[in-house]
Amino acid sequence: MNHLAIEQAFLAGHSLGGQIAADFSILHPNRVKGLILVAPGLTGFEYDKNFKKMNERMWKSVPDTNEMLTVMLNSNEAYAISIGLNGMHSEFIRRIHLDNIKKSLEWKNFETDWPIKSSAEKLTEIKAPTLYLHPTQDKADLQRIKKRYEQVPTITFKNISNSDHSLTWTHYDQISELMTEFLKD
Repeated sequence: MNHLAIEQAFLAGHSLGGQIAADFSILHPNRVKGLILVAPGLTGFEYDKNFKKMNERMWKSVPDTNEMLTVMLNSNEAYAISIGLNGMHSEFIRRIHLDNIKKSLEWKNFETDWPIKSSAEKLTEIKAPTLYLHPTQDKADLQRIKKRYEQVPTITFKNISNSDHSLTWTHYDQISELMTEFLKD
């Protein structure tokens, strides 16, 4: 934003991107006009044992990125994208996830030192109008994260029926409509 000389902007992010957008909103509240969170993560959130087991299995597979992908995509209790994998964007979703796994090994993003250790206790500091798009079939952790985001004083929740964590591929028309409506207000 500084490089582009943008003082204020609407931020939108899905999953880790939503987590980053929320953290930015806490760190730089005057720079955010509005916030759109699509099934966001939450910095400092303690994920359940299923997610931790999936991660352990994935890391045991390094450097075999195809095996890492297989573990991720076949861990429905920890990573919910079966709706997307059964839809018309299945191959694209697989390719994107494989690319992300490869990037995570190159960029070492799991070694990132986050500017906020835990945003869970700081969610009340988000002042920008916030739209939270919630997939109704996402993993249990994301249901718990949604409850935490209820602390944001300016938040509006919209459930996306029959969707999981791949909702940006499976429900893009509905998401686009809700985002457009939010931006008009």
